Amino acid sequence: MLNTNLLPPGIPLVIVQTSGAIVVALLLLFIIGGVIYAVTKKFIEKAPAAIKGGEMPLLRPVPIPTKNRGLLMRVLVWIYDVRKWELAANWEYQLSPKVRIVLPEGFKFDGASIPRVLWAFLNPVGLLLIPGLIHDYGYRYQQLWKIDEDKMEAVPFMQDGKKKQWDLLFWRVGKQVNGTRIINLFAFLAVYFAGHLAWKNNRKREREEPITRPIIVPNSISEYQTAEQLVLDTGLMSEGQEVAEPMRNPN
Repeated sequence: MLNTNLLPPGIPLVIVQTSGAIVVALLLLFIIGGVIYAVTKKFIEKAPAAIKGGEMPLLRPVPIPTKNRGLLMRVLVWIYDVRKWELAANWEYQLSPKVRIVLPEGFKFDGASIPRVLWAFLNPVGLLLIPGLIHDYGYRYQQLWKIDEDKMEAVPFMQDGKKKQWDLLFWRVGKQVNGTRIINLFAFLAVYFAGHLAWKNNRKREREEPITRPIIVPNSISEYQTAEQLVLDTGLMSEGQEVAEPMRNPN
């Protein structure tokens, strides 16, 4: 029996008992889930992924500044600062059969559109990496970039999209890439109801940061008859400039 004399004044015994039961139930669920995962892991690893390894974004971690700071500031940074990630190359994603989007190299994101208090369950760089990356870009700039296959250039897509549209896109992409309905539902509800601060902050940030149009480089130079056509189409050289002939082997 619990000694009620040890309880803080004003707290009913039933609340303590209920809280304890919830904590024990969560721990049991966590342990049972861990056992089930350990048993089924080899079957999960054989399952095909919706996105192949070569189609995943190439990310570069951005250093967290702690050097030359006082002890208190280093502790506060450790507790409250968020690791940011930077796209090390343009990243493309097939959003629908007719729409292929591209996010530009250099874009930095941190998953902050998902409230940090929920990261233990909704990790923005775990199952939610792909929908979170697209969602963060949409929150930041209120648009995406779509690849125009005819002109081989990036054109604005979903320009001036509203918060609700980006939240729904987050849910849709989540279903496409991970298929975990319950996680995607919780994540959608989290950004829908608790993402207003991130949305508001990005509207201020949007006026300060210029948006960068990605340069689309064809997958193969063999599609072009000349090097001049390649550099003109990719915007690497203006019309009228001469392209040096490739060096030929004297033998």
